[in-house]
Amino acid sequence: MKQTTKITVVVPVYNAEQYLRACLDSIVQQSYHNLEIILINDGSTDQSGEICDEYAALDTRVKVIHQANCGLGMTRNKAIKLARGEYLTFIDNDDLVLPEYIETLYLNAVKYQTDLTMCLHQMFDQEPIELKKTTGQVSIVSNQEVLENFGFTQSKYEVAAWAKLYHKDIFTNCAFPGEHLPDDIATTYKIFDRANKIVYVDRVLYLYRNVPNSLGKSAQHKLRALKGFEEFLTFSEQRNIQNLNMLELYANDLLDYRKKYFAENFEIDLQELRTNFKRVIKLRRGISYQKRMKDWLLYLLWNVNYSKYYTRKQGLRLRTKKSNK
Repeated sequence: MKQTTKITVVVPVYNAEQYLRACLDSIVQQSYHNLEIILINDGSTDQSGEICDEYAALDTRVKVIHQANCGLGMTRNKAIKLARGEYLTFIDNDDLVLPEYIETLYLNAVKYQTDLTMCLHQMFDQEPIELKKTTGQVSIVSNQEVLENFGFTQSKYEVAAWAKLYHKDIFTNCAFPGEHLPDDIATTYKIFDRANKIVYVDRVLYLYRNVPNSLGKSAQHKLRALKGFEEFLTFSEQRNIQNLNMLELYANDLLDYRKKYFAENFEIDLQELRTNFKRVIKLRRGISYQKRMKDWLLYLLWNVNYSKYYTRKQGLRLRTKKSNK
């Protein structure tokens, strides 16, 4: 196969010295060689920047940019503007890709003339990794199908920007959000919607490393993610999209922050949470009658700190047990 088309690989880097070399090794060893590899060191305070420079000295395809920390979204936007490739892909700095990752996605992108090609990913905690069995089937899926079924990490259609090959033009007038906001939730659904055609490869080509204390698992990160969820909620209402995966996640996050409001005096607009929870209930038409009734009950009791009741009741039970001994 002639490799005349340049493909840009974007790796935002932040404090990833423990896993970065493994990530970069999996990229430079791709079977598709005509690559532009952009590493943007986003203000790392460990040895990540030095590791990036080390790989740039060894491989002319690697370009390194060092910048003050500005967040994942702004970093990706900068890379898109700099990219010279016709296609591009995003890889997280602690993840791995199989040697044929880019070649497989690119061949299918060309074959089916699509500007978005996705593959299956697999989570892992440590190596060696035993890949799960898949069909290897390649299918064209509708925008509606993906919009109604995408989700996080365990979903067939992943909301994250990685595990995908994009035609660069798809990002025209479609940027990732800045201000350290979680960018995947706020951006990927727009890409799913505007793609001329979406191809899905049922084969594990991207390996997502499960890092326990990563940024995406922090409470503040999840709080900022509520804005992205809210934007998707508005989009869903306008387009009559019912994505039960995302609605379930959003409902759980709203309930979590309602709980934090009462239990930890967390500063958040309780009424705004309640309003958005009601919007979620109205969209979740496909759930059971019992679950809908439970949701409406939670909505009606939203402003009631009933956790105090359970705490007092639990304390009474403990005192009763002690007196009976």
